[in-house]
Amino acid sequence: MEEDLHGESSSGSNVHSATGPALGYYYQSVYALTLLFDSTNDKAFVSVETWDDVELCDGASKELHQLKHSIDAEKKISVASREFWSTINVWVDFISKHSLSQGLFVLVTVADIKEDSPLKVLSDTSSDRSILVEEMRKEAKKVIDARKEVELDNKQRIKNSQKPNSLPYENKYKGCKSFLDMSNPDQVKLVNNITHKKGAFQIHEGRKEVEKVISKLYPEYIRMELAKLILSWWDREVIESLTGERARAIYAEELKQFIAEKAAILIDDGLTDDSDILNDIFPEPNLTPMLEKQLDLINATDSQKRRSAVTEMKARNQRRQWIERRLSLATKITQYDSRLVSEWKDLFEEVTEDIEQEAQKVEVGKKLLKWSHFEAHNEVPPIRYGWTNPDLVRGSYQILSAKKSVGWHPDYMERITDED
Repeated sequence: MEEDLHGESSSGSNVHSATGPALGYYYQSVYALTLLFDSTNDKAFVSVETWDDVELCDGASKELHQLKHSIDAEKKISVASREFWSTINVWVDFISKHSLSQGLFVLVTVADIKEDSPLKVLSDTSSDRSILVEEMRKEAKKVIDARKEVELDNKQRIKNSQKPNSLPYENKYKGCKSFLDMSNPDQVKLVNNITHKKGAFQIHEGRKEVEKVISKLYPEYIRMELAKLILSWWDREVIESLTGERARAIYAEELKQFIAEKAAILIDDGLTDDSDILNDIFPEPNLTPMLEKQLDLINATDSQKRRSAVTEMKARNQRRQWIERRLSLATKITQYDSRLVSEWKDLFEEVTEDIEQEAQKVEVGKKLLKWSHFEAHNEVPPIRYGWTNPDLVRGSYQILSAKKSVGWHPDYMERITDED
């Protein structure tokens, strides 16, 4: 019977939910972030799930980190563990295309290694690995021999028109075979290049790990929010690297620049631009009833309605994010709304004066709406110095129109009643 990290037998069939893999990918992402935090080289970079789970290039050195994360940290890992042999298979594959001297192989586990396991020597880089190499050869040979025995038996069963038996050790035989196919000197070189890293954080501790790192440089009152922003940004960068939307490598310099920008804003007033994060996670926008009535009064086109709905959603999500982060920012937002209303009022009074024909009123209303979409953000002072995202002004005007604080049609106050 094959023993795995969790003490399972090779004879059983396991049903895995999507939760395990999803958490594994998340852990992998956060672990890659912590590696980059540890580097002092701005040119260092990490890439997720290339040759290995996480690859770190820090100057001339390259490390391949294979993560074996277990939610249950009480489990033990041994030479018989299938996870260990799946890792060996990945590393041998890397070696087949690169020089052995190019990589340092790091086995990362939350689980401990069994006390009596020869794998214990991997935690000490100066330790002798000869016994471990022999034990790995024995285990690999045991697995391959067991499969050959079943294969021979199956040939006879097929001749007898019997159903063949399943081959054992399905989840680790590839690693065993690839290890045995190496020359003895290369087996020794591989094992000598392996390090075990114990004490990695658990999945639910990701944000705390980030907070721990930034605590050395940033004040306590922004750490939680800064850590959330870092993780949200990092998750998006990793996903885009996997989908090919950006380069596979994520550099330490990128990370440091993002942190510096967001920390400066949080320390100043907390008005960060979160649009790159928020707009990825919210559903398709829809017009609120009052906003739609405002637009119908001026016979707004479908594109104008769609633009109004999108910008309203973006501004609403950003404003909500600010208030959830810091309640005192609600006052800042209210003050800015007053400024927006004031700017609109000056223009509204000027362009709607002495207009009587309905067609003219509709035309003027469309021009006012167009102004809110394309010109207002250049004419109204930003909510803070350095703010460049135009959707805050665009969308805030739509929010204000839904409250009847502003409007587009000259007679909007009379035509839209409080009952509406």
